[in-house]
Amino acid sequence: MKVECWGGWVFINMDPDAPSFAEYTGILPEHFDRWQPENTYKAFHLKKAIRCNWKLAHEAFIESFHTVATHPQLLAYTADANSQYDCFNDNVSRTITPMAMVSPHIELTEQQCAEAWLNYNAENPAEALEQMPDQSSAREYLGDFNRRRFQPLFAENLSEVATDSEMLDAILYSIFPNFCPWAGYRPNLTYRFLPWQDSHELCTMEIIMMMRFPPGTERPRDAQIRFFDLDEDFEGAEGISEGLAKVFGQDFSNLPRVHRGLKSLRSGELQLGNYQEIRIRHFHQTLDKYLP
Repeated sequence: MKVECWGGWVFINMDPDAPSFAEYTGILPEHFDRWQPENTYKAFHLKKAIRCNWKLAHEAFIESFHTVATHPQLLAYTADANSQYDCFNDNVSRTITPMAMVSPHIELTEQQCAEAWLNYNAENPAEALEQMPDQSSAREYLGDFNRRRFQPLFAENLSEVATDSEMLDAILYSIFPNFCPWAGYRPNLTYRFLPWQDSHELCTMEIIMMMRFPPGTERPRDAQIRFFDLDEDFEGAEGISEGLAKVFGQDFSNLPRVHRGLKSLRSGELQLGNYQEIRIRHFHQTLDKYLP
């Protein structure tokens, strides 16, 4: 058995001959050095049972093209179809979905984009919008907005080190087979997917909010895991915002249907998008290397 710690997480491999964590993950630890996930705590930890195979649940969160159909309320400030996808080695991939940018599926002004983002993220949206300079892009203004908002949580000057992407975008990495940490200079989620009840038709998804705390202060206590059964949703769950709970609820409503739909394929083969679903193809290409 091998045990390694990275980013505040503990990784266990039962194979004594397995490669080291550094060899397995390649460039990933170097990427995360600047964001220091080890300096966070669990603000909430939700575990949801879902009627689908664990691989389907994982796949649902490693592409952003489904946003236009599943999360239409996000299009005002999520450039879903403009996402960047990267596959670094067999085990690590990444999506960067631009935020504070209007989806190419709709047309809105910069002001409308900023207003929609602030309504979702800010405590006083109207007040924050009034401070947006004329002719300023939503992305430029909201990047600075987040720098000011999260600066007290860091010992370094975010205006000097953090890009707009690191302050705004949905940057989601995955480590094969089932671990997905978000990245950037802000509170970030982490996902984990597992089979459930010894059934290939059931799984669980864990959603963990990793929050920073001001340098020099005591690390807050980690939240306990809260389990949600198959027919429970996140509405009213402590810690998670109403908007975020709605987004996950939309994803969870899709997954049992996708699972059933796969059984209807006469050919047994699924056609994936050439670019937008490249991470799903990459995931299965790696999986195939482990299967006889």
